[in-house]
Amino acid sequence: MRKINKCISFLILFLMLVNSGCGHVDSNSGDVISSSISSDNDKDERYCDYLRECIEEVIVQSTGCSSVLVDIDIENGSLTDVKIDPKDYAFTDTEKENIIQYIYNLFGNQNVEVIFLGASVWSSNNNPLKNVWYETRYYPIYLGSPEWGKHDMEEMFEVNNPPLDLLLSMPSEELAALLFESPYLNQMLTYYGEDGHIDYSMMFGFLELHSDIFYELLRREDGIAAILVQYQNSGIDSQWFADENYNLSDEEWNKFLSEVFGSQFLHFYSDVFTKEETDMAMQIISEKNSVYLESENANSEYFDFSDIEYHTGNNAGEIRVMYLTQEEISDREEKFIIP
Repeated sequence: MRKINKCISFLILFLMLVNSGCGHVDSNSGDVISSSISSDNDKDERYCDYLRECIEEVIVQSTGCSSVLVDIDIENGSLTDVKIDPKDYAFTDTEKENIIQYIYNLFGNQNVEVIFLGASVWSSNNNPLKNVWYETRYYPIYLGSPEWGKHDMEEMFEVNNPPLDLLLSMPSEELAALLFESPYLNQMLTYYGEDGHIDYSMMFGFLELHSDIFYELLRREDGIAAILVQYQNSGIDSQWFADENYNLSDEEWNKFLSEVFGSQFLHFYSDVFTKEETDMAMQIISEKNSVYLESENANSEYFDFSDIEYHTGNNAGEIRVMYLTQEEISDREEKFIIP
């Protein structure tokens, strides 16, 4: 009778946790549950069933998963691991982190191994929103889309990177066009350095780390050339600036951001251009200067080419990133291996 009452009391505690949401467990609760598992009375199979059922309910209520199976392993009175199988659902990385933290807090034990099984192992490929890429070949989340504002930044990064098989099959021209329509370009004018001026290097470092499209272009022999051609063919002229078309709509504003992105790419990546790319860049600068210098509204902070330096001894085909550490490059390269 003592065992059953104890199990029921912990079931009530779990249900209270469910009602309060995943991850909201105070330290006292964790200590109580941890010490209880260590007692001989907790070997009762029904008690483990309660634990499983309640963890499953917490996961279902705090994620988009409609059904989940949880298996708990206890050896010598101590919890060793928790296996979680979401069946056909794919947890986001954020959901995984929240579940792990919830279990750590719940049992007061950071040594518990949390193992995700099934679809969750390949969450990046099984996310239904990410698979929209196969139909549209375009970002699933962008300003004005139904999904905009519904996801945290980590989820947005993952979904807005094409599935790897599709990414590697897309021609560089298509990737460059997507790069110039990146939903992240809106952030470009928000990075300021200590001198009070926009620090574009922060934006490029951000893209190297989070945009698979940008990183893949920097890996390809023709990737930088594709970026230069996309910038060259933007179609913006001095009249566009004179009419202040960038104030007319979100679409026109995005054109402005793309133009800034292209001009700053020349600034920050000219160090890694090949001779052919440098020749192309010099031709583009000649063409663009005829637009920018004629336009009072083409602010020099965005469109000044006067201080660009060229280095022509680079080879196409190298990974020509500017801001990633060697460790970050290694991590990025591992991601680009198709299982």
